[in-house]
Amino acid sequence: MQIFDNRREDRIERSRIANKTFIEKIRPVFISAASQLRCAIARGIDAGGYVIFFSLINQEIGKFGWIFT
Repeated sequence: MQIFDNRREDRIERSRIANKTFIEKIRPVFISAASQLRCAIARGIDAGGYVIFFSLINQEIGKFGWIFT
């Protein structure tokens, strides 16, 4: 039973590390997209806020395709 518990704890720890790494990689994408959205709004370009925001996120994720590999 102890072996099973250790494996479970190892899996939980690996999962926690993977989630933290993913968040560290994806965070700049959202920051960059949000920054671009603020700039677009400041220039008076408004085509339905969320559409712009998510298209910018897609554009940024395209630049960093390695995030999901």
